[in-house]
Amino acid sequence: MERGSRRPGLTDHPFVPDKLGKGERVGIFLKDPTAAIDYAIDWSAGYLGDQSITASNWQVAPIETGGVTVVASKRGAARTSATLGGGIAGHVYRVTNRIVLTDTRSDKRTITVRVDGR
Repeated sequence: MERGSRRPGLTDHPFVPDKLGKGERVGIFLKDPTAAIDYAIDWSAGYLGDQSITASNWQVAPIETGGVTVVASKRGAARTSATLGGGIAGHVYRVTNRIVLTDTRSDKRTITVRVDGR
């Protein structure tokens, strides 16, 4: 994927791909420190089948004064979203969404957000 392309199963925001070992890629989403932006995960892309999401929890790391915070969150049967606010320009945050399914299985996905003043 090239800069500005979309990553399946995640939010529709542009991301900057980074290379990991063995050709794997991870997206780094860009966020302005003054913006409150929605980020979503489509959990149906892959394995949900007839299961649905019964619980969702979002966490940001690291926790720091002025850092990125979860302002609001929503949960649907197969999609979760969080509105992220704040952040310190130049800092990178890991935003993790943990879910529980109707059969009590759990999973998590983490996105990386870099705060960049525009």
